[in-house]
Amino acid sequence: VCPTSVTSNWFRECKHFFDGFIPHIYQGTNREAVLRRMGQPINLLITSYGVAANDADVLSAVPWDYLVVDEGHYLKNP
Repeated sequence: VCPTSVTSNWFRECKHFFDGFIPHIYQGTNREAVLRRMGQPINLLITSYGVAANDADVLSAVPWDYLVVDEGHYLKNP
């Protein structure tokens, strides 16, 4: 989870450094396509704080192994 302005940077860096992992950006109109893939393995999902808050019901139903928060000082409440 990161600020919207850096989602594409995280995508590029993850593709570069995490060999074998396929990152997906869950943002904007792409959300529906990613949701359709939720039944299949998704190694890495990148989204913004706003989208994570808006889609908390959908995202909280997924059994995540890790949550990485960029600029965690943006977190003000659960």
